[in-house]
Amino acid sequence: METGALGSALDIRSDEGTRDHVHGFHSYPARMHPITARRLIEQLSPPEGVLLDPFCGSGTVLVEGLLAGRQVIGVDANPLAIELAWLKTRTSTDGGRREILEGARAAVAFADERRKRRSGATHRYGAEDVSLFDPHVLLELDGLRAGLARMSASATKRALFLVLSSILVKVSRRPGDTAPSEAPRRLASGFTIRLFLKKTEELDFFGLGGFEELGPFEDFYSARAAGGAAAGKGNRSRGLVTNVDQGSAFGHFDHGVPAKDVSLEMDRGHEKRA
Repeated sequence: METGALGSALDIRSDEGTRDHVHGFHSYPARMHPITARRLIEQLSPPEGVLLDPFCGSGTVLVEGLLAGRQVIGVDANPLAIELAWLKTRTSTDGGRREILEGARAAVAFADERRKRRSGATHRYGAEDVSLFDPHVLLELDGLRAGLARMSASATKRALFLVLSSILVKVSRRPGDTAPSEAPRRLASGFTIRLFLKKTEELDFFGLGGFEELGPFEDFYSARAAGGAAAGKGNRSRGLVTNVDQGSAFGHFDHGVPAKDVSLEMDRGHEKRA
């Protein structure tokens, strides 16, 4: 049965379903194909069972597990992966999505005003950042980062830093996430700021909104036990995502994610960080 399930799961078109709802939000190396994940989940896990992905990456298996009616637990050593999995699997509301869009517009206005005034960077960037981005692009990214940093700590702020993360490779001199080579980019002034707003709108309307329309998802309680993670029915959560790494960092900017042990309990009304 396992051999047949694997063969069926791999019999897919490479582009099928990869841009659906939250799957297309943010690039991530070596992601599992969503349809492969769904078919394996449906064939190899019990209905309404608990699904553990010990290397959850950006959350593809967790998302497909929720869509298949499973309770999900994800673990990863990369703080960026944890944040992405949190965003993709959390409940969103019309009001919450409006807050994300309003926050993005405020950050865009702040960054664009700095661009028009030709303000300098808010702090000195390292050689890697300087080599990866054209000077005007780096200044626009810096303005967006500074605009988001002014926001109070919230789920909206976390989501918008992930939007910022999602456009980095699109405006950098590297052609891909893992590509070592660099090539010139001809980007107009203000393009990076406009791209940030466009990406937020896509996340709001097609990503989070599209995923929420596929629910409702079963509520369940999840909590990390002393020796690992446990999940059971009750309360109002979707899943547990935890980071067990003690010293990793990511990206070219400070995304506000601590490089230490992070546990994210994703409740419908709030998020806890332990």
